[in-house]
Amino acid sequence: MRKSVLAPIAYCALAVWAAGHASASPNDDSFVFALQENNVVVPQSADPIRTAHRVCMDLNKGQPFETIAATGLPGFTSPAAFVDLAIEYYCPQYNAR
Repeated sequence: MRKSVLAPIAYCALAVWAAGHASASPNDDSFVFALQENNVVVPQSADPIRTAHRVCMDLNKGQPFETIAATGLPGFTSPAAFVDLAIEYYCPQYNAR
């Protein structure tokens, strides 16, 4: 009986895990690796990919780099480095700031 209960749970967990990872792009993996390489610690409550996209949206709205780094990323160990990497990987049109 125990085996028949655990199997569906395991399959569901695998399906959820696979679906979450199937949508990740190689760019996302490279970005997360770059964060690690640059010792940028992202708070557990933050999704680094979504936050990077939000950085780009804020830049698109005209917010200055300095404002985003100073106030938009509470709990990050190095907000300026995070913004730099977000720009490099997701919105390189803002590289020349």
